[in-house]
Amino acid sequence: MNKLSEIAFSELENFNDSNSVVFTAVLFNSEDQVDSCSDWFKELGLIPKHVSIKSAHFITGNVRGDARKGADSRADYLIEFSESCNINPMVRLQLGRSIKWTSDFIDNFNKDYNY
Repeated sequence: MNKLSEIAFSELENFNDSNSVVFTAVLFNSEDQVDSCSDWFKELGLIPKHVSIKSAHFITGNVRGDARKGADSRADYLIEFSESCNINPMVRLQLGRSIKWTSDFIDNFNKDYNY
């Protein structure tokens, strides 16, 4: 399975705060980086040990263009987990600048995307 894919901002509403988060201001270059991120989330205690990252979806539709192609715009990924889980809210707060609840990301950043 390909762990790196794209998703339109409008599709984020199909996810919730127990099966995903949004990782902001990051660009993944390989699936190995996604696997390393999964291990990091477990080490930090953000997700349980038995859960992993299923997919990292680059969020498309930024009004300023595609950051992967050099545009001065957002570079955000929807991180989809292998199963619904209890994401540790205290760890999520520690990572607050870069890890957002999916629902909060939709509400707070919709102006940055063609919605």
